[in-house]
Amino acid sequence: MATANGRFGKPKVAVLGIGYSRISRDPLPEGRVVGDECVEACQAAIADAGLTTKDIDGITSFVEDSSPAIDGVTAVTPQYIWRRLGLDITWGEVNNKFVGGSLIEAQNAIAGGACRFALVWRAVDDPRLPTRRPATDGNAPRPRAAGDSAFTAPYGPVGGFIMGGHSQTAMRYFSLTGATREHMARHIVRNRRNALLNEKSYWAINKPEQLSVDDYMNARMVADPLCLYDCDIPVRGCIAYVLGPAEAAQDLDHGAAYIKAFAKEWIGPRGAQPFYHGGGRMLKGALEDNNDLPPLMRRHLWEPAGLEPSDMSTVNVYDGFSIISWLWLEALGICGIGEAFEYVQGDHNEIGGSMPLNTSGGHLAEGALAGAPHYAEAALQCMGRAGARQVKDCRYALAATDRPTRAQVIIFSSEPN
Repeated sequence: MATANGRFGKPKVAVLGIGYSRISRDPLPEGRVVGDECVEACQAAIADAGLTTKDIDGITSFVEDSSPAIDGVTAVTPQYIWRRLGLDITWGEVNNKFVGGSLIEAQNAIAGGACRFALVWRAVDDPRLPTRRPATDGNAPRPRAAGDSAFTAPYGPVGGFIMGGHSQTAMRYFSLTGATREHMARHIVRNRRNALLNEKSYWAINKPEQLSVDDYMNARMVADPLCLYDCDIPVRGCIAYVLGPAEAAQDLDHGAAYIKAFAKEWIGPRGAQPFYHGGGRMLKGALEDNNDLPPLMRRHLWEPAGLEPSDMSTVNVYDGFSIISWLWLEALGICGIGEAFEYVQGDHNEIGGSMPLNTSGGHLAEGALAGAPHYAEAALQCMGRAGARQVKDCRYALAATDRPTRAQVIIFSSEPN
């Protein structure tokens, strides 16, 4: 894990604007593609920042390294947005480490003088959606499942992730700690309740009904112990952000979210991706790797920031699968190793509690947008613009995405100092 400037001082960069497209599982209107949705989200973010396209001189996005793809239809690259918006840029990058990596690289570019205002987005046309447009004409050769994929690919694009690691991780965590699905139920039910306060979430828009513990306990099992509601919900849509120098925030007619500190994955003794070390084989359990992280988080995030986990007003941690959010709480040092299942039972994680958790509903309820909802929510909380789910006196909001061993953590502040 690495930080850019040693010990973080006064924030140099802020999120100035945020824009959303529609978040849906439905087919797009005839003649529209996800690129059109992304353009509208980017335009909304630019307007929210009080800027025009002429002001934007930096762009970056997380574009998954998958093939085949049709730019603007199954993916939206920086080149596509550059052309559609007619931008004159001095800095640009394609990032493949979730949108958190894009935000961090944009902050570095602005702080380093490579650009002044950077546009960042994440657009998704999820391949798990039954209405997703095919990327080819159907004549492409069938993919081969080699190596570890031979054991995961047969379960499909989401089943492979679950069967390939997350269900086993959850089962082992339950076995070692005494956690049960009843413990997870409280976490999932609260998450849905938060999502129903979020007018942009999938559930608030499409099915505004509160989930019950019984609903969760009786849900279809996907891969024991993970059921349907433990898996994020595939959607299509886009979230965009505009970042700029901290001093530009004084021109806004709303609050800004200043980037106080950040951290990214590190290259350690087992490589850059400890989940898949040892020549690509899954030789070491995810729990052991996760248990190594708290001292690294302290060294590379908390100490340079001059903050403690208890200083956070709210935390928004990745929940592509529910067990990952528990691993994040432990990796960040918010609770002890093996304690997350008990930690999430308290009222302190409610909106209005001492440490509200995933106030937007996250991936499990707002929609699977590669971590974009978590950073948007943390920024909105610091801006004081989170509506009915606004955390009172929000000073610091943390967002963390991907698996903890591929950390992308940003701490936002409501104050420039």
